[in-house]
Amino acid sequence: MKRYISVLLASMMILTASGCSANAPISSSAEIDEAVTNGISAADKSDGTSSAASADGSLTGGASGAPEAAPEIGFADEREEGIFDGGAMEDFEIAADSAVGEFTGAPGDFVIDDGGDIDIEEPSIQPQAGLLTGGEWRDNDHWNDWVSLYQSHEDWNSYLGEWEADHAVRHEVIVTAYGEPLEGAQVSQRNCGNIGVTSAVTDNQGRAYLFLDECNDDMEHTLEVTYGEVRMTIEDVDSTKSGTYTIDFTDTLGQNEVGDIQALELMLMIDTTGSMWDELAYIQAELEDVISRVKSDNGNIPVRVSVNFYRDEYDDYIIREFDFTDDINKAIADLREQSADGGGDTPEAVHTALNSVVRNHEWREDATKLMFFVLDAPPHSDVQIIDEVNNCVEIAAAQGIRIIPVASSGIDKSTEYLLRTMAFRTGGTYTFLTNHSGIGGDHIEPTIGDYEVEKLNDMMVRIINDYLS
Repeated sequence: MKRYISVLLASMMILTASGCSANAPISSSAEIDEAVTNGISAADKSDGTSSAASADGSLTGGASGAPEAAPEIGFADEREEGIFDGGAMEDFEIAADSAVGEFTGAPGDFVIDDGGDIDIEEPSIQPQAGLLTGGEWRDNDHWNDWVSLYQSHEDWNSYLGEWEADHAVRHEVIVTAYGEPLEGAQVSQRNCGNIGVTSAVTDNQGRAYLFLDECNDDMEHTLEVTYGEVRMTIEDVDSTKSGTYTIDFTDTLGQNEVGDIQALELMLMIDTTGSMWDELAYIQAELEDVISRVKSDNGNIPVRVSVNFYRDEYDDYIIREFDFTDDINKAIADLREQSADGGGDTPEAVHTALNSVVRNHEWREDATKLMFFVLDAPPHSDVQIIDEVNNCVEIAAAQGIRIIPVASSGIDKSTEYLLRTMAFRTGGTYTFLTNHSGIGGDHIEPTIGDYEVEKLNDMMVRIINDYLS
């Protein structure tokens, strides 16, 4: 599916045959603990890309964009060239008279034996929780940095034109009652020219974000904030520029009418096309751990989980959906059964996945709603598909569903841009895998400020609990 797979698989064969490794991967969870604790750089433990170690020993990544491209990898001596054609693993061939190799299960090492056949060995690092590493960046907490990217990075404007996934004006609305943030309030505003309504739901910090087209008229605009049966308005809103607005419900709500969110709806939406083969087994192990720990950490509130998987048109399935369930063991079993295959071209059925999220599931109303979106490829670029993607993101924001992308190996800058807009438009946060684990293909450095490198499972559990605290 991804062009890099043919190069990656070919290089794995050569390096295995010659007794060396492309990376010097961290081989155990304990080593990652040591790396994260002691501030060991990626150059010491991974593929030579650098990360600065902060004063407290935590790893930080730079904001300089994607690392330099790796040199082209050729075949040593007179070994015949490997060819990977399509997204499915079954079509990996060795030129001339050698046999076709088949890939099943977790990624392992390709070995060419004397007869030219390809065998799959067990991976040198067995999938288990605590191996993958990642980082987080919340653009809504760094909004001026996001805006400045349009002035400092020429490509950023082209990404906006490509995905139509940003708006010129952001209104941050903070809602309180009795000195505390008011979670679950609906905030709405009519867009420029009173065409359409933009809505969002306040989080556990009482914050909601509305993104609108820039208005150049002299009309007076208002924000409507609704909690239960009570509606209040914020008058004289300047829709020509971004701003922060506050409103307090203390005088309009009885204290007994203010309640904390009492449930968690946790959805996983995972790309299972062929290009995910290098990380899927590891991601599954991490997510199993996350589901179990979140349930254990929040035993005092109802927790429901929905695991879902998608590929692309003409694959065995486009979307494989599972309803929300409080049977955590069933959700984990459904997760374990999935494998990577199909895809073919780079874009995948992202729009179908998002449509499933907002239209095909019954989300509990009085709940914190989080959707982790694990993927390594963008949606198709057809105009109607891009419109569908943006429409689904708007619906997610209006329903209070926080989209939290988990960007995997192969994500490019354009897709990073799109995923970050999905996150900030829904009050979510952007997360991404890093090279520090030595697992999977290359992960680009996101165009952000300093961030802390964490073990992926710990980071996801922390983020979930942050939305609940």
